[in-house]
Amino acid sequence: MDVWRVNLREHALKREPAPEGWSRLGGRGLSARILLDEVPPACEPLGPYNKLVLAPGLLVGHMLTSCDRISFGAKSPMTRGIKEANAGGSTGLHMTNMGMKALILEGQCPAEGKARSGWWVLHLSLAGARFDPADDVAGLGMTWQGSGCTTRPLVS
Repeated sequence: MDVWRVNLREHALKREPAPEGWSRLGGRGLSARILLDEVPPACEPLGPYNKLVLAPGLLVGHMLTSCDRISFGAKSPMTRGIKEANAGGSTGLHMTNMGMKALILEGQCPAEGKARSGWWVLHLSLAGARFDPADDVAGLGMTWQGSGCTTRPLVS
């Protein structure tokens, strides 16, 4: 299993093998381990050194009820401590099927007016990462009515 690192400033994806010490970690434990190892304790939560970690649980894909969980972890702007939330659904299963041990979003997006600033949609596949401009759909709901009365899904 690999760790996928997406640099939001550079619009780049780097895949690397998960360290051997992470083999028995998943979900909340893995997101906490990554944040403790890689995020400076005194960093600004909304600054360039914070990271958002998505980590599927260890039991994802075992077809047991309530086991397909995914953990989201980052340094909280409210408490300035490491916080974690988790959810069910199929995202963790898709990540596991793609060979992802964890997805780490790092590097702060450029400020408005700079190159690559604005809103972007990140598409991940086995072929790599693609960033599509999304300024035209920022702030809209899950679907919107486009020209010709067609509905364009924002999430596929």
